[in-house]
Amino acid sequence: MGRIKLVIFDIDGTLYESKEYEVELGRTIVNLIGEMLGISAEEARRLLESEKKTLLTVSSSITRLGLDRRQFYSLLAERIEPSSFIAPDPLIVEEIRSLRASGVKVAAHTNSGTLLASKVLNALGLKTEDFDIVMTSDEAEPKPAPDGYIRITERAGVSPSEAVYVGDRPLVELRTAKTLGMTTIMVGQRRSTWADYSVSTIHEALKLINRLIVEDA
Repeated sequence: MGRIKLVIFDIDGTLYESKEYEVELGRTIVNLIGEMLGISAEEARRLLESEKKTLLTVSSSITRLGLDRRQFYSLLAERIEPSSFIAPDPLIVEEIRSLRASGVKVAAHTNSGTLLASKVLNALGLKTEDFDIVMTSDEAEPKPAPDGYIRITERAGVSPSEAVYVGDRPLVELRTAKTLGMTTIMVGQRRSTWADYSVSTIHEALKLINRLIVEDA
């Protein structure tokens, strides 16, 4: 691996873990799909689950269902308040700001829309300004499509081999990153062939990144 010049963080399920928010978000998504399609929440759930079996993500599924992705995420952001479920994490804030101060560029990459991503980051105590790049599905095709990954590296002015990708879903996030040549870190209890490193928490991931940077210097 070449010198680490960029660290890309997935947001949901990676920078925080909240089962309560996950449940509320899922419920709100299903209800919104139902309203926009004029069907029951149960039918909306069935359609979403069916699409996700092949498309893997909500973002790609809602497009397949004929909904405008930007409009959907804009409405979703109005209906949910992440700060009711996600607590600030001063350690993550300090570590991310420290990475940038050391000269490493930092990006956030999410399939969510810009407004909801901003609300989640704010709940953690972060601001979009704490990242050199924030890539959402408002700007790029959602993961696992390579579009967002490529845009981030191009905007950062680095090659994929100089980037580390941190995520919690092997097929949605890490597979694409690994295929492009990035070093991958998986957050969570699972392990995957798409992960170069596996850790239990984001805090462990941040320690690992710092160690890799020192070793790579």
